[in-house]
Amino acid sequence: MRISIELKILTKRQEALLEERPGTNNFTIVAMMSEPSEEEKQAWNAKAVEAMEAYKKELEEYKNSIAAGHR
Repeated sequence: MRISIELKILTKRQEALLEERPGTNNFTIVAMMSEPSEEEKQAWNAKAVEAMEAYKKELEEYKNSIAAGHR
């Protein structure tokens, strides 16, 4: 019943946001719920840094192989 667990989590998050910001309309609350948390942002930023490092390494290896082939 993964859906029911996720629904409970979302409901609790919605309730917490409503408590933090009384009088906020549902549209705004839903928009706030769809925003990633700081932990999620940090995790994705760390993955992006790792991916960029891997890309730069592969690009350098590719450039070196091209240079070696043209000598």
